Amino acid sequence: MSKMDLIDSAKKTNLRILLLGMPRSGKTTLAKELEKRLNVVRISPDCWIQNLFAKIKDREENPPEEEPEPELEEGQEPPPKKSWLQPLEEELLKCLQAGSAPNDA
Repeated sequence: MSKMDLIDSAKKTNLRILLLGMPRSGKTTLAKELEKRLNVVRISPDCWIQNLFAKIKDREENPPEEEPEPELEEGQEPPPKKSWLQPLEEELLKCLQAGSAPNDA
């Protein structure tokens, strides 16, 4: 199947395209080309993982300030602590609900 056959076929139906290949074989180049020509969302786990590790490293080096414990009345349970991962999960969910992917930059 040629590149033009793939593009023509993708314009007719809803397709999910998975590109597999050896390192440096042109997968990303082809994926970016398809993204432009077909006006589709390109999802690259490599970029997500790099961004996630960068955010984790930043959190480890610059931890957020601890919120003071709220004053509780007798018998009142403390609220659950917010996970450090929660902002990342919220960002990913927001992107997916909007029909896009996290920033690949």
